[in-house]
Amino acid sequence: EKQLKRINDLYKQGLVSVSEYDDAKARFDNLTANLAIAKQQQTQAQVALSFTQIKAPISGVVVERFAEPGDTATPGTPLLALYNPQQLQLAFNVREQQAIKLNVGQTLTVKLPALSTSMPATVTEIVPVADSAARSMEIRLETDAQTGLMPGLYAQLQLPLATEKGVLIESSWVHQYGQLSMVYLLENNQIVRRYVRLGEMLDGKQHIVSGLNPGDVLAVDFKTK
Repeated sequence: EKQLKRINDLYKQGLVSVSEYDDAKARFDNLTANLAIAKQQQTQAQVALSFTQIKAPISGVVVERFAEPGDTATPGTPLLALYNPQQLQLAFNVREQQAIKLNVGQTLTVKLPALSTSMPATVTEIVPVADSAARSMEIRLETDAQTGLMPGLYAQLQLPLATEKGVLIESSWVHQYGQLSMVYLLENNQIVRRYVRLGEMLDGKQHIVSGLNPGDVLAVDFKTK
C-alpha cells in the first residue's frame, strides 16, 4: 500500500509512466484480493478448530471417562462424567402419597450415615413423572453443607409423618367383643359401653382414632359381668 502511494505521487508529478502506474496498481489489487482470501481461509480454519474442542456446561472434576483419544465421537454419546463439588444434588425416590405432599422450597433433613451427620436440604425439584412399577417419584434437593459430599454417597431422607388426631389410653381399658372394640364410660352415674375405632399402639398406649370425645370419663376400676 505504501509502495502504491509512492508510485501514485510520482505519477501525479509525471515522473513515472502510465504503464508503470498500472502495473503497481494491478499488483496492489492482486495482493489485496489474496489477503481477503487468506483471511477467509483463516476464519474457516478457526471454525473447524472450534469443532475439535468440547466445553463442559459446568466447571467440575472428571470422575469417569467413556472415550479415549483417537475415538470417533458421535452426537449424543457421552465422553466424560464430571461433577462440581459445590453443586451436588441429593436425589431420592419417594412414595407417591408422600411426594405429592411436598413442595419446592420446603426444607427437609438428610442423614448421611457414612459421615455420621445430618443436614438441612431444600427441595428444588419434584420430577413430575411417577414410576408406575415402584409407585414412587424422584425428589431432588440441594444443601449448603457440601463438605464431604461425594457422588453416589448413600443418604437417608427424613419425611414429615402425617398427623392424626385421637386419644391415647391404656390398652387394658379396651375390651374386645368379637371383632368390635369398646370401652366403658361413666355417664349420669351409670356405666355404658362405647364402640371405638382403634389405631396403632404408640409407646405402649392404644391409639383411639374415633369414638371418644373431649370430657368423656372412662370407667376402668370395676368388674364386668
